[in-house]
Amino acid sequence: MSLDYYSEIFKQLLLRKVVIKCGTKIYRTGKIKNFDIRQFYIKLFIENNKNNIKLVELPYPYIITTNGSTTTLNYHTSAFCNTTSKPFAKINLFDKSNTSKFYNNLIEIITVE
Repeated sequence: MSLDYYSEIFKQLLLRKVVIKCGTKIYRTGKIKNFDIRQFYIKLFIENNKNNIKLVELPYPYIITTNGSTTTLNYHTSAFCNTTSKPFAKINLFDKSNTSKFYNNLIEIITVE
């Protein structure tokens, strides 16, 4: 996917109140004030209820989809390669103790307003 595609998706989320969920847990809530797409990360600047700006760095997802008020970032390894392939089997052999909390998860950005 191109950076322009990511930019268009996140432009629609600007200045909107969102809830960012990682799996079933709420990761961050607030209003997206700005975003920046650089190298390997999507940086979201989110204003919380206390008017503090928090930085959320999300790695590029394998697949990004929008459905109504929900934008889903897919980090599942099955989205990256076929589940019956040798690379998929090798990926599952890696030590997962030092992996990101986003690894093999879905991140949902849900607009509230």
